Amino acid sequence: METLKTMLVRHSCRSYTDAQITDEELNTLLTAAVSAPIGRALYENMHLTVIQDPAFLDKWTRVLRETANDPAANPLYGGKTWIVVSSLAETGEIAFANSACMVENMCLAATDLGLGHVYIYGMIRMLEHNPDFAKELGIPEGFRPISGIVVGYEKEPQTQERPVSLDRVATNYIR
Repeated sequence: METLKTMLVRHSCRSYTDAQITDEELNTLLTAAVSAPIGRALYENMHLTVIQDPAFLDKWTRVLRETANDPAANPLYGGKTWIVVSSLAETGEIAFANSACMVENMCLAATDLGLGHVYIYGMIRMLEHNPDFAKELGIPEGFRPISGIVVGYEKEPQTQERPVSLDRVATNYIR
């Protein structure tokens, strides 16, 4: 798939089948993540956690429902793979940019593979102060979860390019 076409087909998926992605697909996503541009190439400041254990996914969905006081919340949308991106806490604001670059690379790779995906940020922000969250994720000491991506097979795959207008974002030119 061509890069721009991949970008125009890419969309957030919020409805997945029960099938788990293959190890080959997962490795492609992880390769995309570690190919992202990271500030000063300090890749050792980043950490990835791959979660595919259904019991773990269910537990943290329940915890978030309680935290949000919303028993109907479905923060992982039924996806079977959740990849959490963490950063060394002392890196400050660059951690968010680095994490976003890694997630976007995974989003584009998922699209190219025909996988559904959705960027996960709010759930992690809500859970970051839960003392068990980082511990159960196996995040190394000194790191904090920043964002992530849920990936799986879409119930209703969408392969049409979406129209994108340059008017979508105000732009000025200095020539």
